[in-house]
This record gives sequence, structure tokens and C-alpha cells, in this order.
Amino acid sequence: MKLCSTIKKNCTSLFRSSANQLIISLANFIFVFQFSLFSQTALNSDLSTKLQQALDDKFNSYNLKGVAAALSMPNGDVWLGASGSSDGTDTIKTDMLFGIGSNTKTFTSSIIMLLTQDSLLSLEDSIYHWIPSYKFVDSTITIHQLLNHTSGIYDYAHSQAVQDSFLFDPAKFWTANEILSTFLDTAYFPKGTSYHYSNSEYLILGMIIEAVTGQTYIQQLHSRIIDPFNLSHTFLDQYDSLNGTMAHMWYDIFDNNTTYDLVALNVPRTALFSSSWSAGAIFSTAQDMVNWSKDLFQGKVVNDSSLQQMLDFLPTYNYGLGLMKFSISGRTLWGHDGDAVYMSMLTFSSYDTISIAILCNDGETTSSQLTALTKALLDTYINYFYAGIDELQQNTLEVSAYPNPFKNSTTIKYVLNETEEINIDVYDVLGKNIAHLYNGKQEKGNHEIEWDTKTKGMYLCRITYNNQTEIIILAKE
Repeated sequence: MKLCSTIKKNCTSLFRSSANQLIISLANFIFVFQFSLFSQTALNSDLSTKLQQALDDKFNSYNLKGVAAALSMPNGDVWLGASGSSDGTDTIKTDMLFGIGSNTKTFTSSIIMLLTQDSLLSLEDSIYHWIPSYKFVDSTITIHQLLNHTSGIYDYAHSQAVQDSFLFDPAKFWTANEILSTFLDTAYFPKGTSYHYSNSEYLILGMIIEAVTGQTYIQQLHSRIIDPFNLSHTFLDQYDSLNGTMAHMWYDIFDNNTTYDLVALNVPRTALFSSSWSAGAIFSTAQDMVNWSKDLFQGKVVNDSSLQQMLDFLPTYNYGLGLMKFSISGRTLWGHDGDAVYMSMLTFSSYDTISIAILCNDGETTSSQLTALTKALLDTYINYFYAGIDELQQNTLEVSAYPNPFKNSTTIKYVLNETEEINIDVYDVLGKNIAHLYNGKQEKGNHEIEWDTKTKGMYLCRITYNNQTEIIILAKE
């Protein structure tokens, strides 16, 4: 019998149960489901075919040039897919290199967090401790304000002078110091009073990394992230050699609603990616990206305290420390997107511990299209593995846990849209209630609660509110 048929059979009986039996049935179902599914390869031909079809359908509907994608399963297996063309003739290959743009910022923020763990700096350090003064930059801005874009510093990438300069001399190599000295303008607002995304902040963070360590940014990137986590196809363009085949990049360079192959036109990447540096110059493959995502969000890169700080998202703006928060198909996803001619989106679902990477070589791709491509793969995964339990998967309550899996403790985080009674319990795989985490009224807003257990294994956290129930799977390593 196929696994899907078994799942549907279990789910049919599951919904015939009473409320108390439901959680026990679900616990046993998840237990059997997880271990039967993840003990074998998740890359069966049926799922692979469905994922590729979903990618093709959505990609073709937008008439883009090329895309490579990856979806990392809970057991670490990775599905790889591709659609479209690299140079107008050759098809995109799953192992091609793409610029990941501002997904670079997550690498930079992770290095900063590692330096704080080593007590080499503090997030509350003012930047004058580490870098020279610049016009239009308040030297008392903190590292923390750089990380979450609350410094107010002008974004050099929005300067028309920058764009004109890159078009006039695309072969020029720019340093961060030259960019900040040449293209900054009046701050958007006084530090700490609002939010405005700014690439300039992450150039400053790269300079701080060099000042603190006495090494170059590229040395720190390799020694702390690329090398220890075996990201063998991840490189900082203009500083590293690209070890692999680069997908050609397409862009409407003449602003006539037609994209052109910049590689075929012999347009150098030098000005664009040297200036992007620690804010957006990394190249990678889809597989490296999902592997990096899983390592980061499962607590292998930074410690639990640092990860929690990175996931402290600003209300309204949904930006943390080098991370974004997305809501897609009822899931809260963590990650980032990127735009540097190449377009990218990397997301991780703590609910399923899956990661999805979308890499595009078409500079006219929009953020909404990246989201739609991600959603197509996420929906395919959900429909395949959670068939028949849609009621439990809608996640009307925004809930997540981090880290998950966890070694020491996990923080369960949720958002209430109004003041209401809420009850939070944890069950083991046999359906036994092993912890009462909360019972009472809570105010509208963001809430979190920490939980740990001495016993390794899989658990279900059940959150009941307003006659609804949400369940999130927790794993103790």
C-alpha cells in the first residue's frame, strides 16, 4: 500500500475521534508517520514529479528566464529542480551558481552573532568604536540598529548616481569605504525611531567584522561559515573564484521591457558585486542554500540565545537581525530574499523543519513571483504529506518554535489577534500529557514560552484558543 493511502486511512479514522481521542490519535499518527516516512528516502519519484510539475507550472505562468530550486526534507534529503534557460539555449541545471543578493545579509549577521558569542563585540556597541566617521552617519548608531535596519542610514543602492556610475563603468572595483564616502545622503530618520531597509548598514557591518577580527570579511566568511558547514559551492563574488557554472543573468538594461543576457553582452559583474560585498555579493547553489538554512535554524551555526535574538522580528516590518519573516500557506517561514540582478528567496518552516530555496536569473522577477514559486513547492509538500488533515494545517494562529529540533530548550512563539483564553500542553508520542505550559487569559499581541525535557524524542505542543486547536511538532535531540 502506498504511504499516501495509509495516511488518508489514518486521517479518516482520526477525525471520527472525540476531542480527547483526537490528540492521542494524532500523536500516534505523527509518530508512525514520521518514522515510517523519514526512515526511508523522501525523494520518491511521485513526490519529485509533483514538485517539478509545480515548479514548471508556476514558472511558465510568469514567462521567466530560468530558475533553480531545492526543498530540504525533515530527514535531510534534498529535492532539486530547475526550469527555463541559462543563456537562451542551454537549460538551467540544478547545480548552477546564482547570485543570492541580500540573502548574503543572513551570513553577515550570523558572523556578527558569532563574534558576540566570542565576546569580541556587543550588539550595543556604537559604531564609532569600530569604523571611521562618515558624513550623514550618526556615529552613536549601534550594531543592533544596523542589523535590523533601524539606524536610518541612507541606502546607497537607491542612489541614481550609483546606478549611473555602474552603467558608465561596470568594470570598476568599489570598496565599502569608497561607496560610503561617495554615495551616502541625508539619513531617513534619527537612529532607532523607525525602519528603512538599507544596504549601507550591511557594508558597515562588513567593515566592523574586519576591524574586530583583524581579518578580511572573506576570511571570516570562510572560516566561520563556508568551510565548517561544507558550503563548497558558495562564494563571495569578486573576492572568490566561482567554482562551477554560473547561470547567465538577464536584465532589462535598456529599460525597454526586454531582458538581455548580460554575460553575452560582456557586461562585467565587477561594479555591482564588489559594491554589494557583505550586503549582497554571495553566489551559491540551491542545494547549498537549503543546507545552510537548515544548519542555521536548527541551531548548528549560532547558539540558542543568538538565534532567538536574530528571530526577534520588528512588529509590522517583520525584520529581525539579518532575517525576514514570511507568512505563506498558513506557515510562518523564516529566511530572506535577494535582488542583485539575480533574484533569490530562502525560507525555513519550523513547523515542518523543511527549507525551500528559489534562485532566478531574471532580474525582472518580482518579490511576489518569488513568493508564488515558494508557495507552489510548499503547497505541493503539504498536500502530499498532510493529505486528509487540512483542518489541522491551516494554522490560523501564527505559531512557531525555535530552535527545533532543540538540544537545551525550545521557545514556542505565537501571536494572538485578540485577547482570549488560551491553553498550552505538550504530549509525548503515546498521547500522554507531560507538561501544562499555560492556562489562562492572554492579551492581544506576541507571546512566547520556553520548554525543555530531559528525554530525547518527538513531542506535540497543543495550543487551544477560541474553540480552535493548533499543533506544532517539537523534537528534542
